Amino acid sequence: MLTRRQFIALGIATLMLGGLGASLPKLRRYRTQMLKVRHQVGPRDETPIDPVMMRTLVAFTGALYGVSLGEADRDELTQRVEYTAIEDSGWRPEFMWLTKYADSRANALAGKRFLDSSPEDQDRLIQSMMSEPVRGRRQQMVAMVSEQERQRRRFRISTVRQVRRIYQTSGVPWRRRGYRSWPGVPGDPRAYARPGPDYA
Repeated sequence: MLTRRQFIALGIATLMLGGLGASLPKLRRYRTQMLKVRHQVGPRDETPIDPVMMRTLVAFTGALYGVSLGEADRDELTQRVEYTAIEDSGWRPEFMWLTKYADSRANALAGKRFLDSSPEDQDRLIQSMMSEPVRGRRQQMVAMVSEQERQRRRFRISTVRQVRRIYQTSGVPWRRRGYRSWPGVPGDPRAYARPGPDYA
């Protein structure tokens, strides 16, 4: 038979367990919300993009692949980033955060913006930013309470993936392989009427 003290202790324990059980679904929903990394699609927006942000994003893209971008490369990537941001304005805050983050890391390294950093410093920055873990348990725990860490996870998991997609679907990789036009598509319509190489 329970004593009065044991009965009170049991009652308190029951209430605590009941409260914990009721709060578990809320805690799970909160954790899911805090750790969710999903691009938020936005409406079409033709507002011009800040030119410095654009140049920084294009420079970051080139540094991400370790390539020195020519004028044609920069122009094409600029057009593709503009199209992406116009058709889906949800990318604008992600691109903005990326450029601010790159600038803050560059300033900490050499007291310069990412855009003004040397190719060697840009490469070091890329290596550092892309090698830091974002999916580990420790990073998830920090992301539960830190907006900065949540944004950093979005940068690595969502934004960089889109930047890669923009680069990989552009003509920049083909130009680096020596192509002057898209593979299989003559750069000059008159090429159709010209004789091809002699394979005999």
